[in-house]
Amino acid sequence: MIRSVIGIIERRVHSFQIRTVAINVMEPQMKQWNLSCEDIKNGTDNLMSNIKARYDKIAALQPNELEKCLDFLKETHREFDTMSGFYEFPSQVSPDDKIRDASVEAEKSLSKFTVEMNSRKDVFDVVCSYNDTITPPTAESKRLIARVIRDGKRAGLHLDKEKRDGVKDINTRISELQIQFQKKYER
Repeated sequence: MIRSVIGIIERRVHSFQIRTVAINVMEPQMKQWNLSCEDIKNGTDNLMSNIKARYDKIAALQPNELEKCLDFLKETHREFDTMSGFYEFPSQVSPDDKIRDASVEAEKSLSKFTVEMNSRKDVFDVVCSYNDTITPPTAESKRLIARVIRDGKRAGLHLDKEKRDGVKDINTRISELQIQFQKKYER
C-alpha cells in the first residue's frame, strides 16, 4: 500500500517537473509578441520539422522500446500545442495586416501539417502496440493514449489504404474551409 502511494507521488512529482520545465523553456518565447512575418514563417517551418522528427522517432520504436512511446508523445503534443498557438495568435490580434496574413498562412500550414501527422498509420500502430502491451502509469497518460487512438480511428487509420486516403482528403478539405471561414469572419 505504502509503495503504491509512493509510486503515485513520484509520478505526480515527475509530471509536475516536466510541466514546470516546459513552461520555463517556453517562457522567453511566449513573452515576445513582436514577431515579424519572417519569424512566423521560420518558426512554423522549424516547429513542423521538429514535430515530424519526433513522430519519426515514435514510428521507429521497436517492440522492446515501447515504454519510450508515452514520453515521446507527451513531449510532442506539449511542444506542438504550445508553439503552434504562438504562431497562430497574431492572426487575431496584430494591428499589422502583413503580420496577420503571415499568421494565417502559418495556421494553414500547421493545419495541413496536423492532418498529415494525424494520418500517420505507422505512429498509430506503435501507439496501439503500446496500449496493448503496457499499462500507462497515470490517469492522464491513459487518457492521452486513449485520445490518440480515438483520433487515429477518426482519421480512418484502422481502415484499408483506399478508405484512409479518402478520410485524409476530407479532413484536409475541412481544415482548409475552417481557416477560410475564420479569416472571412474576422475581417
